[in-house]
Amino acid sequence: MDRKREGVAERRRKRQFVSWGIFGVLAVGLAWWLIQLEPAPPGVSRASVYLGTVERGEMLRQVRG
Repeated sequence: MDRKREGVAERRRKRQFVSWGIFGVLAVGLAWWLIQLEPAPPGVSRASVYLGTVERGEMLRQVRG
């Protein structure tokens, strides 16, 4: 004979309510964080940047003053 399980539906509903609540708080937090982000700096064309390898040695700086 089967036994009736008491309170299963209520526990399941409560667990779902808590899970959706946590999900909602996380979604609001993520949205707030995204809104607070600063805009990205503008891009730089590759042709205007000097690309080279780092070398060890003296660094000579010629400054007129």
